Amino acid sequence: MNWVTVIWSMGSGACLTLALIHFVVWWKDRTARTNLVFSVMAIAVAAFAALELAMMRAQTPEQFGIAVRWLHVPVWVIVVSLVIFVRLYLNAGRRWLAWAVVGVRTLSLILNFILSPNINYREITALRHVSFFGESVSVVARGAPNPWMLVAQLSLLLLVIFVVDATIAVWRRGDRRQALMVGGSILLFTMAGAVEGITITWGFISMPLTASLFYQGLVVVMACELSFDLLRAAALARQLQASEASMGESEERFRIVANAAPVLIWMAGVDKLCTFFNKPWLEFTGRSMEQEMGNGWADGVHPSDLQRCLRIYTEAFDARQSFVMQYRLRRHDGEYRWISDQGVARYDTHENFAGYIGSCVDVTELINKDAELRESEERMRLAADAVNLGIWEWDLDKDEIWATNSRRALLGWPTSGKVGFEDFISCVHPDDRNRIQEAIDDAINKHKDYDSEYRLVLPDGVVRWMATRGSLHLNANGRPTRLLGVTIDITARKQAELETKQQRDELGHLSRVAAMGELAASIAHELNQPLAGITSNASAGQRFIDRGDVDLRELHDLLGDIVSDGRRAGDVIRGLQSMVKKAAPNRQQVNLNELVTNVARMVNPNAVLQSCNVETLLDPNLPAIEADPIQLQQVLLNLVINAFDAMSDTLAPNRKVVIATERNGHGTIRTSVRDYGTGIPEETRERLFEQFFTTKAKGLGMGLAIVRSIVESHGGTIAAENADDGVGARFHFILPVNGGPPE
Repeated sequence: MNWVTVIWSMGSGACLTLALIHFVVWWKDRTARTNLVFSVMAIAVAAFAALELAMMRAQTPEQFGIAVRWLHVPVWVIVVSLVIFVRLYLNAGRRWLAWAVVGVRTLSLILNFILSPNINYREITALRHVSFFGESVSVVARGAPNPWMLVAQLSLLLLVIFVVDATIAVWRRGDRRQALMVGGSILLFTMAGAVEGITITWGFISMPLTASLFYQGLVVVMACELSFDLLRAAALARQLQASEASMGESEERFRIVANAAPVLIWMAGVDKLCTFFNKPWLEFTGRSMEQEMGNGWADGVHPSDLQRCLRIYTEAFDARQSFVMQYRLRRHDGEYRWISDQGVARYDTHENFAGYIGSCVDVTELINKDAELRESEERMRLAADAVNLGIWEWDLDKDEIWATNSRRALLGWPTSGKVGFEDFISCVHPDDRNRIQEAIDDAINKHKDYDSEYRLVLPDGVVRWMATRGSLHLNANGRPTRLLGVTIDITARKQAELETKQQRDELGHLSRVAAMGELAASIAHELNQPLAGITSNASAGQRFIDRGDVDLRELHDLLGDIVSDGRRAGDVIRGLQSMVKKAAPNRQQVNLNELVTNVARMVNPNAVLQSCNVETLLDPNLPAIEADPIQLQQVLLNLVINAFDAMSDTLAPNRKVVIATERNGHGTIRTSVRDYGTGIPEETRERLFEQFFTTKAKGLGMGLAIVRSIVESHGGTIAAENADDGVGARFHFILPVNGGPPE
């Protein structure tokens, strides 16, 4: 018996039979494309077996070469079919890798028909016969393998990689039986056939090609898998038929409940067409069930909303996702009402997709109120723009800032779209960013309002001053959710304040120069003493040198006295320079007791000339304050000089100025200057600190105004009063320990 012919013929016949069966399945159900692909592959395997049989029956090298050449046609069909089968049946495999397999295999097929005799061999010079299944068959005795065969072998390697990748994806997806049965069998039989073909072509073994047997095994496994799906579908159909009766009863109960519901309910099948509308829907539209079925409901949708409505519905349906949409639906009286429609996918008891179900409510009143709110917001926005007032709201959860159009335009933001906190803080001047960030964080963390001034750097580089105030809003759980506020441009005010400050500084400088003029006599006295000492000691040194009788120790002492007097004179001059020079405010830690002592020393010569005694009463436990020492020195000098002037008519033995410091409680320090003059007339006390008001014949009326300006710039207050004992007046100013606002 010729077993080779029997086995190969039976295998081919089985493949053709399975191909016919699954072709019929596809013919009955054109959506069963997997069955069609399998049918094509099974026919190709049968052709593969027939060409293998032709190779075994070849009598000449030419006949063998022709059979090998045509063998690559069914192999190409098998490879392409396997790629398509994996993509369709397993729904896995990378698309680009699939195209790479098909492309390389197609290239090898083209080379196969270009090269002679084929892509496997460059030449076949002789055949020999070997015994196979008790029959003599032909194999290559002498031949030269073709290196281009590596292209065909590369396509098989890519096929293996493609199937491995798809199998892993299916395994991870949870379909492990499909991964093992389909992916595993393809890998097993394909690699077995490829290894056999490679070893025979390259001459490692001498035997006839039997790769078709491996592909026949693959056909059997794939047929079983497809048959399993057919059996499972049949079982599901029987279950469906068995449950139709109970489902009919369930559907009837559903209809009763749906008709009693206070909302509009609809239902659609897997084909997107509506299959049910409840009674409230039909009463709302005034149409019958037959008119609304399928896509009939769309006739009642406003033409302007229809396309958007269908697009949302179709996209959600295809993705099996829930959706919410709003559209206008015509009511039975012809009025279009706004409807909020929410749909969700529904599944049967076997978790199979069964269509969609949705519910609708009339939201016309809510939308009208929302429109009125937007109109109100627009009016508010226009009013805010008219007064250059920026209104903003920051949603903390979404990090999204809403602002009026004028504010968006000012900062270069788009008229619409999301704007976050980083977009705002990046517009703040670099010197103000940390301060603003800390102020906002503090407001959020401590649940308090936010109030601050800062500089904005506009897109064109211009710097503008802004004042903003925000109110924090909490949700029901007490958690901050929104920060609402207003912003106004205060650049003009800041410029005016800067000009006022410059004028005040200039007047302060002039005041200090005037004070130095009044203290000229005391300054001259202060300088005369060290200068006279320097002159006297220098003259004595010259006399020692002229006599030639130089005592180095005495000369060293004379030079030491000169250095000491020079330093003393230098201190007087530096104090004078610091008082009259123009300089920017310099805040630092200041000990008021030391400052009072220095001022008392500075005015002492002048006090001697005016027969006045200067006393100090200092609290020894005063803390340091943050202040500008030159400006505070100016305050004390003005007050002391005024005290001297106030005692011009007082008898010399009674002339006295008392400078006192003491802690005032609440973190403040009180400094006072008391004289024993005639006191302050009641009619002038309220105007003492006004600009250009003076009681002196030659006064400018700026001294006390400047004093008040300096004290207030340090966060303090100043006042004047007559002494309790009725003799003289007392000026006192109070300063906070931590300093006042920066200049």
